[in-house]
Amino acid sequence: MSKQKLKRSILADVKEALQNVPPPNEPEDISRRIAVEEMYEDIASLLNDGHTFGSIAQVLNKNGIDIKGHTLSNYFRDITKARKRSEKRAKLEAKKQGDNGHQTVNSNGPIQAIPSVQQINAEIIDDDDEIQ
Repeated sequence: MSKQKLKRSILADVKEALQNVPPPNEPEDISRRIAVEEMYEDIASLLNDGHTFGSIAQVLNKNGIDIKGHTLSNYFRDITKARKRSEKRAKLEAKKQGDNGHQTVNSNGPIQAIPSVQQINAEIIDDDDEIQ
């Protein structure tokens, strides 16, 4: 394949065309697990209200999702664990980024650098010099 040379003048049109590409079509058929994942908050709310997985499964069955209570429970437990792992990873990553830059967030304003020990010592020495 030979190298194709392009005119810079077409880039604006190509960029615009890329920005206007429609999203891919989502498949119509999904698994029961994905369905449970997409209804996770609704199911969690029902559980918090005192409903059981069996009673929720009955509602799902009446509305076209063939699932047993214990299967729903297993899916829900697995999704909950995955979400917690993801949250934990995100917190650790955020903590790592905060530690690497030696930066802190002041509730009164933007991120500020924490002064180093050398800077603090230099300021103390400078203050002592002024006193004498």
